[in-house]
Amino acid sequence: MKNSRIAAIAVSIICLAALTPSISAATLDELFSYNILGSLQEKVDVERLKVTDVDNNGMMDILVVTTGKPGTPNTELKNSVYVFNKDGTIRWRYKIEREIFASIIKDVNNDRNMETVVSYGLMQENIPRGTIKILDKNGALINQYGRTSLMRAIHVDDLNNDKYYELLAGSESRLTLQFIDGSRIWDFPERTEKALNNTVYSISTIDLDRDDEKEIVYGSSGVYLLSRYGKFICGYEVDTELDPLKRYVSYLTSARLSADGNPEIIAATNTNKIYALAVKDIRVTSTTADEKTYTANLEKKWVYEFHNNINSIQMYDLDKDSYDEILVANENGNMYALDNTGRVLWTFRLDDAGKDFDITDIDQDGQVDIIVGASSGSIYSLDTKGNFMWKQATDTNLKKISAGDIDGDGFGEVALVTEEPKLYAFKINQSFIQKTQADNLYSTGERLFLASSYKESKEYLLQARHLYSSIGLDFEVRKTQSLLDRIESKISDERQQLAGTYYDKARDYYISGDYEKARKYVTMAKEIYTESGDSKNILKCELLEMRIGTMVFETTLPVSTTTLKNETAEGPAELNITAVILAALILIIVIAIILYLKKRREEEVFLASAESKSKGDINEK
Repeated sequence: MKNSRIAAIAVSIICLAALTPSISAATLDELFSYNILGSLQEKVDVERLKVTDVDNNGMMDILVVTTGKPGTPNTELKNSVYVFNKDGTIRWRYKIEREIFASIIKDVNNDRNMETVVSYGLMQENIPRGTIKILDKNGALINQYGRTSLMRAIHVDDLNNDKYYELLAGSESRLTLQFIDGSRIWDFPERTEKALNNTVYSISTIDLDRDDEKEIVYGSSGVYLLSRYGKFICGYEVDTELDPLKRYVSYLTSARLSADGNPEIIAATNTNKIYALAVKDIRVTSTTADEKTYTANLEKKWVYEFHNNINSIQMYDLDKDSYDEILVANENGNMYALDNTGRVLWTFRLDDAGKDFDITDIDQDGQVDIIVGASSGSIYSLDTKGNFMWKQATDTNLKKISAGDIDGDGFGEVALVTEEPKLYAFKINQSFIQKTQADNLYSTGERLFLASSYKESKEYLLQARHLYSSIGLDFEVRKTQSLLDRIESKISDERQQLAGTYYDKARDYYISGDYEKARKYVTMAKEIYTESGDSKNILKCELLEMRIGTMVFETTLPVSTTTLKNETAEGPAELNITAVILAALILIIVIAIILYLKKRREEEVFLASAESKSKGDINEK
């Protein structure tokens, strides 16, 4: 009994091993690495890592923004904007003389190229000195302007739908709306009014009344709504049990969580909670040429609390149901997906803290992949249901991750930055690409097989078998061949059925006296039976061909003056005696020829066999 249990466990382990995707073979090959700070030994953080097409040339670039506290001569080395080429060389670098707080990569001036907006500053003699710089695709300065505040949050959007962008900047005292050139539109609160009680840490926009114009939502000790004219609408306080100075909203975005028509917002806090808020009771109280005013309420739909740091958060409609899911990489080593009601859809356990993730179709299989980076340096690929696809260890202390087609080969690469910071880029290796292509071909072939499109299915499966064979995947080759064998059987069955249909049509036309069509269809039936070597049905077709030939021959003879009248219950019928005799003679001759040919074939087979055996005996001697 004990031995049988052990055997059962062993079998289970073997089965599980067979079902588990292999991660021993490298999925990613290193493209390059670059030590961003060289030999500089100072604490530096990475504010942003993004694979994006900076100069709109169709090729992806790698943007890195580093930030570090001032206080040493190396401030400019610690605070810089880099753009790297696909081979890891620096295309350009822009040094910033103070600590960088926030950055945005966006086409802010409608030139079809990406600009980089950077906010930075420091306290100078207890006075905050902040600056915003806008850099073009080549790292040249387009514009800069200063404020007597440290702008820790920035956001760019077209608020009034005039095709020109405005810039929102939040500081420790105010929220400011300005044009891209830096000219101020308004402050909230106004300069003559009391400053905010808490720093603005996050900014987003939302269309409250579907008028194609945006209102503003910002996060500090709560979530607050403003009209685009800088007038307060309503707010919602988060973590009210805490002192306002100890709580803030670190992430904000508009969302689609339900079909009730109310605008919705997702907010993440420094206490690791995610709030879903709905804007309700929206009412436009007045409208003039210069201003529109609103009243509304912010109400909590649900809240989800994590017990460890939220390191990265994004919204994405994973299941294509028109509602957003919330994805979170957590310090506790899990990757989470929450649905639009705040329920956990799935979790995936990583081998260390989840630091960052990106969403892209990295292998070009038509399905998006969730590329997750753990602090151990492990890179995971998950599908939209949280299923494991592959894992690659990089032995780095990973900080941020981004993915995109860096080298222009049609497949995604992965860029990551470590704590040092050091930049790495990894490429999906060729075998993995071929396997992905083969898997796609197999899936298409299987789908066509299930739809009974056997010829089309066969074409895809033959290509899949070739690719599997070229990379030595014997199991997949056998699996594909098995399906091809089933297709051949199905095609043969279909052809046999078609031949039967043709024969039945030929017989029907023969009975009705349409010998031309009868001959056409019996020939088609015979060709199919010949393909499969069906001798029984071949003979059946040949007999029908003879009968058709006889009737055609009879109709071409002159009418004989000697006829035989045969009276039946249905009335008199005349038979041509000469034609009947000739038909009988022809039939006898044909049958004799067939029997003769059959006998000759059997004799030839016997002689060939005897000759082969004789040669074998001679060889043995």
